[in-house]
Amino acid sequence: MVDLDQNPIAQLPPHNPDQNIVVPVGTRAVNMAEDRTLLPEPFRGTPDQDASEFWRRLKTYMTYKDLDAASRLRLATAMMTESACDWIEKLPDAHKLTIDDLQTAFEKRYIKPAALRFRSACEVFQRKQELGELVDAYAIECANWLKESQWMTVHYCMHLFRD
Repeated sequence: MVDLDQNPIAQLPPHNPDQNIVVPVGTRAVNMAEDRTLLPEPFRGTPDQDASEFWRRLKTYMTYKDLDAASRLRLATAMMTESACDWIEKLPDAHKLTIDDLQTAFEKRYIKPAALRFRSACEVFQRKQELGELVDAYAIECANWLKESQWMTVHYCMHLFRD
């Protein structure tokens, strides 16, 4: 450990490229690489992001860091960017009192119920190429639908198999 009251540069061990860099912060050292690995990417609220996976990883990170209730709310709010940030700013305060309240509101807004996922899958299965529609445009649209979730991709592949 580096004593910050003395010259910290003189106390550092020789450079080792195979070793994680530990940054001294007061009496506690923070391994920034570990934090970067565990913390999920900020949530933008776009259809290409998996909202349930984002929330699962966020909860895992908050548990790992042993954050208190207020810190959990601040972190969850800070992790929202772009349209998700707009959504959380407009969310009534009653839905932001606890992390559980925020999670319920988040799931209601961003996580599709199974019935809607099934309907979306049916739309993909029934989608036919329009007259005059370019093959590339049709293929890209179908691929974008399938990117929405792994669940839909699995069911689409199962739809392709014949008895």
